[in-house]
Amino acid sequence: MEDLIRSYRETYYTIQNLRKRAEETDKEYLASMASDVKYVIEWLEAGRQPGNRRGVERLAAYQREWPIDPIHF
Repeated sequence: MEDLIRSYRETYYTIQNLRKRAEETDKEYLASMASDVKYVIEWLEAGRQPGNRRGVERLAAYQREWPIDPIHF
Protein backbone atom coordinates (compact mmCIF):
# COMPACT_ATOMS: atom_id res chain seq x y z
CA MET A 1 0.00 0.00 0.00
CA GLU A 2 2.87 2.35 0.82
CA ASP A 3 4.27 1.83 -2.69
CA LEU A 4 0.94 2.78 -4.19
CA ILE A 5 0.69 5.95 -2.08
CA ARG A 6 4.29 6.85 -2.97
CA SER A 7 3.51 6.37 -6.67
CA TYR A 8 0.45 8.63 -6.45
CA ARG A 9 2.47 11.29 -4.63
CA GLU A 10 5.14 11.23 -7.35
CA THR A 11 2.41 11.58 -9.95
CA TYR A 12 0.88 14.48 -8.01
CA TYR A 13 4.22 16.34 -7.83
CA THR A 14 4.85 15.69 -11.53
CA ILE A 15 1.46 17.16 -12.40
CA GLN A 16 2.16 20.20 -10.20
CA ASN A 17 5.48 20.80 -11.98
CA LEU A 18 3.83 20.46 -15.38
CA ARG A 19 1.14 22.88 -14.29
CA LYS A 20 3.71 25.57 -13.55
CA ARG A 21 5.11 25.35 -17.07
CA ALA A 22 1.87 24.73 -18.96
CA GLU A 23 -0.05 27.11 -21.16
CA GLU A 24 -3.31 28.60 -19.94
CA THR A 25 -5.43 26.16 -21.96
CA ASP A 26 -3.76 23.13 -20.36
CA LYS A 27 -3.76 24.39 -16.79
CA GLU A 28 -7.44 23.59 -16.30
CA TYR A 29 -6.94 19.95 -17.29
CA LEU A 30 -3.84 19.60 -15.14
CA ALA A 31 -5.64 21.15 -12.17
CA SER A 32 -8.43 18.62 -12.57
CA MET A 33 -5.92 15.77 -12.76
CA ALA A 34 -4.10 17.04 -9.66
CA SER A 35 -7.38 17.29 -7.77
CA ASP A 36 -8.32 13.71 -8.65
CA VAL A 37 -4.91 12.35 -7.65
CA LYS A 38 -5.01 14.29 -4.36
CA TYR A 39 -8.44 12.81 -3.64
CA VAL A 40 -7.11 9.27 -4.18
CA ILE A 41 -4.11 9.96 -1.92
CA GLU A 42 -6.39 11.18 0.87
CA TRP A 43 -8.64 8.13 0.43
CA LEU A 44 -5.70 5.70 0.60
CA GLU A 45 -4.16 7.37 3.64
CA ALA A 46 -7.38 7.62 5.64
CA GLY A 47 -8.95 4.35 4.54
CA ARG A 48 -12.29 6.04 3.93
CA GLN A 49 -13.86 8.68 1.73
CA PRO A 50 -12.24 12.10 2.20
CA GLY A 51 -14.37 14.69 3.91
CA ASN A 52 -16.27 12.25 6.09
CA ARG A 53 -15.75 12.72 9.80
CA ARG A 54 -16.22 9.06 10.58
CA GLY A 55 -16.51 5.86 8.63
CA VAL A 56 -19.53 3.66 8.15
CA GLU A 57 -18.32 1.38 10.93
CA ARG A 58 -19.19 4.13 13.41
CA LEU A 59 -22.83 4.48 12.37
CA ALA A 60 -25.59 3.30 14.65
CA ALA A 61 -27.14 -0.06 13.86
CA TYR A 62 -30.41 1.45 12.65
CA GLN A 63 -28.49 3.56 10.13
CA ARG A 64 -26.67 0.53 8.66
CA GLU A 65 -29.61 -1.86 8.41
CA TRP A 66 -32.38 -1.58 5.87
CA PRO A 67 -35.52 -3.61 6.37
CA ILE A 68 -36.27 -5.81 3.35
CA ASP A 69 -39.37 -7.86 2.68
CA PRO A 70 -38.42 -11.59 2.83
CA ILE A 71 -40.59 -12.25 -0.22
CA HIS A 72 -38.00 -10.48 -2.39
CA PHE A 73 -35.45 -13.19 -1.56
